Amino acid sequence: MNTEDLVRLLDERSSHDRLPPGPALYDRIAHRRRRRAAGTAAFAVVLVLVVAAPVLLTRGGGSGGDPVGDPSHGSGRPTNETERTPAAYTGGYRLVDSRASVLPAGNTFTYTFTPTTYDFKLMLWCDSARGSRLRAFIAGRQVETDYCEPAGKRGEFFPGTRSRPVAEKQKFWEDEFGVRVGTPVTVTVRVHTGTDEQPDPEPPTASGVARLLVYEAVPFAEYPFPEPPRSIPRITTDPVMPGETVINYRDAFELLQRDDPVNGYYPFSVTRQPGRDIKLSLDARGPGVLRIVVDQRVEVFMMEYWEWRNAGWSITIDPGLLPAGRSVAVGIYAVHFTAPVWRVTATDVPEQPRGG
Repeated sequence: MNTEDLVRLLDERSSHDRLPPGPALYDRIAHRRRRRAAGTAAFAVVLVLVVAAPVLLTRGGGSGGDPVGDPSHGSGRPTNETERTPAAYTGGYRLVDSRASVLPAGNTFTYTFTPTTYDFKLMLWCDSARGSRLRAFIAGRQVETDYCEPAGKRGEFFPGTRSRPVAEKQKFWEDEFGVRVGTPVTVTVRVHTGTDEQPDPEPPTASGVARLLVYEAVPFAEYPFPEPPRSIPRITTDPVMPGETVINYRDAFELLQRDDPVNGYYPFSVTRQPGRDIKLSLDARGPGVLRIVVDQRVEVFMMEYWEWRNAGWSITIDPGLLPAGRSVAVGIYAVHFTAPVWRVTATDVPEQPRGG
């Protein structure tokens, strides 16, 4: 099985479902050798852009504002800079619908839509004077508050990052706000001046536009990524803290220097010592997906990267998966990367506090 076959195999599952790994799967993975010229401190990258995903949310209606249902009102392709207009694509999501209200008269408006998936997010956007604030409510419960800026200011509310499993997002929407797939949801947006704590806040006096934006997740292979920079510095490992030791790592740039592809399955071993933990640091500087599997049987983490900029995450592996004194394989699945811009580092650290 070559790298493209592996990508298709993973894409057959939801991008948020946990991969059920096993030896049979690993035995079918064969690395396709690709000769590339290795750079030194920086390298050029090329990215193939693909089409956008279809809309899967049922568009709705509302009151108190002018509907803006055409997602083309947003700024088309994602960029690496702060958006000055509502973004058509952001962080793995696509703008599928919105409602706008002209200020100061339209300081309260509603929007109703019917979600067909739990993998959606809502965003507030406002370009009025900085003294104006927005508040959004579902079923009378405040779900977000933000402020306006003349150049445009956006704030989003949804359960965590794009990488979180859909099941967790479902629990969030259902338990916190009573949102159900297939059932209409009404969001109320109010714009005012002063603090949110005022019982009767004053309406805004400055002109501008306030928007409620509806975004839905886009499959990774169908996302129109921003243009890559001309060169990207190599990822470097941060200095370890006192009492910590780097014990293993995989670096995509070094893989490329050995003529290995940047996408594939790359394991390394770790050994947890008594009273110690193993911390993994996942870093990337470009689009791609990293999945971490322990002992060829348990996926412990998945992180998606959507932009050409530094992004990182650290996790502590459950010590129950790492019996003290025994060497255990930690596997890295790297998919969708178009450049050697990822690194995973394992560090021996003092035992970490456990969650209550």
